[in-house]
Amino acid sequence: MPKWKIPLEQEIEWTADWGDVVTCDTIFVQFGLEESIDKHTNKRDQGNTIGRLSRLMVDNYCTERKSKRKVPEWYAREQPLQERLDLPPEEIGDQDLYRPLDYLTEEVQQKVTNDYVVVLATRYDLSMPCHGLAVILEDSTSTYFEGEECEIAEHGYSRDHRPDLLQVNIEYGVTKEGLFPVRQKVHRGSVPDTRAIDTASDELRKQHPDRSAELTAKPQEHPGSGPRDVPSQKSKADDQK
Repeated sequence: MPKWKIPLEQEIEWTADWGDVVTCDTIFVQFGLEESIDKHTNKRDQGNTIGRLSRLMVDNYCTERKSKRKVPEWYAREQPLQERLDLPPEEIGDQDLYRPLDYLTEEVQQKVTNDYVVVLATRYDLSMPCHGLAVILEDSTSTYFEGEECEIAEHGYSRDHRPDLLQVNIEYGVTKEGLFPVRQKVHRGSVPDTRAIDTASDELRKQHPDRSAELTAKPQEHPGSGPRDVPSQKSKADDQK
C-alpha cells in the first residue's frame, strides 16, 4: 500500500472547526424550533424572520458565545452555516440580533417549549404507551430577595424559612424518559405549587388539544398539611380511550 506524504513546501495556514456549529444547527432544525418561533411571534413578513435570527443566535451561543455585537463578525467566518441559513453576512448587524428579543416574551418561550415537548414525544418516541404525549415530572423552588424592586416578588410559603422576605417561585419540568427539560416558568411569590402544576397542564392541553400530558410532582412540604402528592392532570380525550 502506498504511503501518502504531504510535500514539505505545502503548509496549513489555517483550519476551520465546523462540526459543532453544524451539529447544533441540525438539532435546532430537527426540533422544529424555527417554525415554532415564527408561528408564535406573529412578525410581519418583512426582513429576516425571528425564527431564523434566533437560530443564528442559538448556534453561536452553543459554540462560541460571542456578544450580540460580535456575532456578525463570527458569522462571516462560518461559511457552512451561511449556506444552511441562507442569510448573507453583509445583511446581519447587531441590531438585527437585538430585535428578536422584543418578540421572545415569556409567553412565546413557553409556547415554543410546549411544541418542543410534542416533538420529543412523537418524533423521538418519548411518550408513554398509555398517554397521548408524555409523563412530565414537575417540581418547583423559590428564591428570596433582600430588596423590594422586583415586580413579581411577593410574600408566600418560604422553603428558605424566610417568610419575612419577598420571593419568586420557579417551576420546572422534565420528561420521565431521558429527563429532557420541557418547562420553566417564574411565578409570583404567593403562587402555591399546586396552582403552578395545574397551570402547566392547562397550557399544554390548550395549545395541543389533540394530545395530553400527565404532570406528576414529587411530594412537597405544604404548610399545615404535611407531605402531599399533587394529582396528575389528564385530558378528557385520555379518559375516553
